[in-house]
Amino acid sequence: MTIGYLLKTNNKLLKNIQNIKKIYIPIFIILYFIFTNIVGAHGINDCSSKSVTIWYFSIIIGNIILLIFSLNIPKSKLLLFIGKNSLLYYGLHTTVIRIINKIVALLNLSKFILSNIFIQYTFTIFLSLFLIILLIFPIKFINKHIKFILGKF
Repeated sequence: MTIGYLLKTNNKLLKNIQNIKKIYIPIFIILYFIFTNIVGAHGINDCSSKSVTIWYFSIIIGNIILLIFSLNIPKSKLLLFIGKNSLLYYGLHTTVIRIINKIVALLNLSKFILSNIFIQYTFTIFLSLFLIILLIFPIKFINKHIKFILGKF
């Protein structure tokens, strides 16, 4: 939140981030995956200064990637819908994730998903997209028929 506030109040800093050449984006993404794989392999729980430093580097690089991508996203009806209903997404997504976890456990897919970091990332991305699309219907229903839950009358 602090970075977002600083970017909103400081237009010069915002323009500098927007002017980052597109060649740096793949470099940041590669560094992010390298750092997260190192931290994932060694774990942050060993409390050595090396892993904590790498952990902080991965956080900083991940935030830079997020800022670069978010500044270049065009306006979208879907993103506006998600933004207006973010609390409903937050409240409803756990129920769907619990159901998906039970399905994954029944099909014995958890070992397969956890076996490879690429499979974990891919599963997470597809799960996020699935949740966004699936939760549109209950959120529209709540907004239309059960408005009083949201404080709308």
